[in-house]
Amino acid sequence: MEKIITIKSPPYFSGVGWDDKLNNWCNENLPINFAAPWRDEAGISWRLFGGTSSGYEYRELKRAIEAYNSGTAYATPRIDWNRKDIKAREAKEKLTFEAEARAANNLVTKEEEKIHPFEKSGMGVGPFEFVGCISLPSQNLAGHNPSAYNKAMEMAHQEASVHDLRLGSCYHCGMGILHHCIIKDKDGKEFAVGNICVQKTGDQYLGNKTKIAARKMAAEVRELNKQIKHEKWLASPSEKDPSLTNQEAMDKKREQNIERYKIEAEKSRLRFKATFDKQMETWGFWVAAVWGTRDLEILKKKIDRSYSGFTTSITEDMMTGGEVKDRAWDICADIYAKTRGNRNTKAYKAAEGEYFDRVHKFRD
Repeated sequence: MEKIITIKSPPYFSGVGWDDKLNNWCNENLPINFAAPWRDEAGISWRLFGGTSSGYEYRELKRAIEAYNSGTAYATPRIDWNRKDIKAREAKEKLTFEAEARAANNLVTKEEEKIHPFEKSGMGVGPFEFVGCISLPSQNLAGHNPSAYNKAMEMAHQEASVHDLRLGSCYHCGMGILHHCIIKDKDGKEFAVGNICVQKTGDQYLGNKTKIAARKMAAEVRELNKQIKHEKWLASPSEKDPSLTNQEAMDKKREQNIERYKIEAEKSRLRFKATFDKQMETWGFWVAAVWGTRDLEILKKKIDRSYSGFTTSITEDMMTGGEVKDRAWDICADIYAKTRGNRNTKAYKAAEGEYFDRVHKFRD
């Protein structure tokens, strides 16, 4: 029988939603009379050999389309063979299981396999919840700072008493521990176990919670050990001067630096004051007219409170010995003259002339 259409080869879909994409493609591209049981063949092959089901479906759909396009029948003998093989394998597995069950005197039922390890050890009834952590101080702290160790130990036991817990060992395995993960069963009963025991249960929820807490506790321990090491170094003799500890040597150097900074600051202040006084010989008249003072400290306060514009900038240049350039001379003349009167008045022109008489020798 002559076919009316030729079906194109299907694309390979993978990843999330591959089955929906494949179904949509089939609905859009396969004709109504396309009846090959390719999905049955793919499903049985997947059950038999395992792997990715999308690969089997792609392979069998492609085989079925090739048969349709060539006008031949879709070959399905493998379906019957696969079914027979699966039945034989399932029968063999059933016999093996029954033989092993008869040989075992203490056969574990499926219900028993589902029992949580904490339930088996009498800790309570699941599901279990993670409450928090309590850590005992390390012996490293005890040797370095006994009073801090005793205080930390007291606080840990006080916190444990709130949960009605004893510290020092794991409730599940009995091993000694410093870091205690507090777990609560569905009835509210609380107990303390080590993080390793939680991980061994295979309980992913508890495992993730306690793993995060364990990392935090480990970071705190590292930070504490770093602090203890630093404090021990501070208390040890200095290499440069064994008569002093490192702490005393650092304090002495800090005091010397402070004294040196004070001396340098005073020298800098005096240099600035000398430069300012020298500049005021030239620009003192302009500064006094514009700012109302020639006193350095008062002038600095006024500049700090003023808007940062040309007047402020040029004044700071004058104070520090900066050069007045180009049009800045004329702008300064205008600013100075306006302190006497409005532009084009006699007072303005007189002040402008006075300004140029004072500064022309510096400008040239």
